[in-house]
Amino acid sequence: AVTNTSPTSGRYFIEYPEDIHLWGASFNTMLNGPGVALQGEISYRSNQPFQIDDVELLFAALTPLNAFTPSPGLRFHSQLGEFAPGAEIRGYERLQVSQIQTTATKVFGPNNWLGAEQLATVLEVGATNVWDLPKSAILRFQGDGTDTGGGFNESNGDLRNPVTQTGFPTRFSWGYRLAMRADYNNVWGTAFNLSPRVAFSHDVNGITPGPGGNFIENRKSGTLGVEANYLSKWAVDLSYSAFWGAGNLNLIRDRDFAAFTVKYSF
Repeated sequence: AVTNTSPTSGRYFIEYPEDIHLWGASFNTMLNGPGVALQGEISYRSNQPFQIDDVELLFAALTPLNAFTPSPGLRFHSQLGEFAPGAEIRGYERLQVSQIQTTATKVFGPNNWLGAEQLATVLEVGATNVWDLPKSAILRFQGDGTDTGGGFNESNGDLRNPVTQTGFPTRFSWGYRLAMRADYNNVWGTAFNLSPRVAFSHDVNGITPGPGGNFIENRKSGTLGVEANYLSKWAVDLSYSAFWGAGNLNLIRDRDFAAFTVKYSF
């Protein structure tokens, strides 16, 4: 909210929208032929709040200064419009959203292709559709890694920065997750059990609006790890996780890390 014409008078607050309506259904079954356990769920929210782009909010909060800036000049424009001092600018809109996800789990016995005592694989596919999401030229919702606003005005000569055209949420988005773990007991005739694992995630298409959006197109991550267990008492785990893809839209692309843990059970 802007209380007067000074840019330092702006205030912000955190709001937790209430009364979100949710309907959902789930299922699980066993496909006896291939031996695959199948689970899934679908949900629908009729009034889910989504965050409006932070730059649009910032520019909207500065629009009271336009009355004191002659045109042409550096004025502030926002897709949210202009506001008077003291006005409250809501940072979200409520939209209709559906989400569906299904998970397939397959456990292979000792005769698997990796020669492990047991090989477990999991594949999950999910999708999100925001039914009434407006086009980004009308109203932009929060997109990671985007900058500048979309409320420019070319007719009156106002100065503006180049406008980001991509990276904002889309109506439909989807991706998948894949994980696999193998168990090797009494390795080389010892009391050690080894369990290597791998996980991979890929956001295939579209960008989910936030907060907490599920998918950012072309974002990927992967983990390689192995656990060594001795007599079910000592366990040592080593893993490496990497994040890549989606360029500047992927805010954790530089967060690769390694992890090492030691556990003792008694």
